[in-house]
Amino acid sequence: MVAKKIYLFVFGMLISVIGTAQGDSIDYMEKKNTELLKKEQKNLDFQQYFFDALAQKAIGNYDKAIVALENCQKVYPNDKALNFEFGKNYFAMEKFLEAEEFTKKALFIDPNNYEILSLLKNIYNKQQNFKAALDIQKQLAAQNIDEKIDLVLLYIKNNEVDEARTLLRELDEKGLLTDTLMPFKETILQGKISQPVKEHIAEGGKYEDFTIRQLKQAFESEKSFESLKSLLAELLNKKEFLDLDKYSKSGIELFPAQPLVYLMSGTALNNTKQYKDAIPVLEEGLAYLIDNTTMEAEFYDQLSLSHKGTSNNVVATEYLNKAKNIRKKL
Repeated sequence: MVAKKIYLFVFGMLISVIGTAQGDSIDYMEKKNTELLKKEQKNLDFQQYFFDALAQKAIGNYDKAIVALENCQKVYPNDKALNFEFGKNYFAMEKFLEAEEFTKKALFIDPNNYEILSLLKNIYNKQQNFKAALDIQKQLAAQNIDEKIDLVLLYIKNNEVDEARTLLRELDEKGLLTDTLMPFKETILQGKISQPVKEHIAEGGKYEDFTIRQLKQAFESEKSFESLKSLLAELLNKKEFLDLDKYSKSGIELFPAQPLVYLMSGTALNNTKQYKDAIPVLEEGLAYLIDNTTMEAEFYDQLSLSHKGTSNNVVATEYLNKAKNIRKKL
């Protein structure tokens, strides 16, 4: 009888322990499932916002893309792809300080990422920080031999003529010189202007002053839109408006559907006080413009100047307000 009581007591204790263990196991599984569901929901939320950002960027709605990325940021604050997308959108909006900040964050996570390095190089170029761009370009060239072409150009922009010459010689020996670099081969590599360059630099000048001639030669040789863009940008930067007028008009003949050449032509005409002639050129360029609000604002700026120059102040103010309203949304 005593043995039976002991058996029943032990059996009851075992049932109690097993029941408690099963209860703990169920609680643990429920907690684990809840955590997994939360994690899955976070991933879904991130993906939804991220794809929305990509879709908005694809149609040029960069401000809306930024909002979607900010929602992503609330889910995963320091994601590499997220920071990279921030950088690309701010770059497209020409907000280069913000673009640099986020691109550097992405690069910190993945220091050798080719695409991220390329974006950062482009940001530095837009800021005319050619020294920083050169440092990045060296890393790109180490990964891709084709990047050595741009490395030559950045050596030139940094007045590092000897380095440019050495690299030009290397590319020439390997048969990798492009049409863009051929004019530099005829000058730097053959030493035709090396001494004047050194004298110019010694007097406090910059090698960049020589690049317009090279860009003209490249454009005349290639007749490509890319070479024309580089030339027009440098002419505008140097305020050489007569040449800007000449080459932008050549661009209109060669690339009649490219709005940039009309904008450059109108800008040149305004700066040479040919306001009346600038108006139809700018209006025609606007007709070719698609989904580029930044350039649209620049067109309105120039149209405002044109109409002001022809004493049509009412229309000038209208265009100025259009430009301001666009930039408020950027």
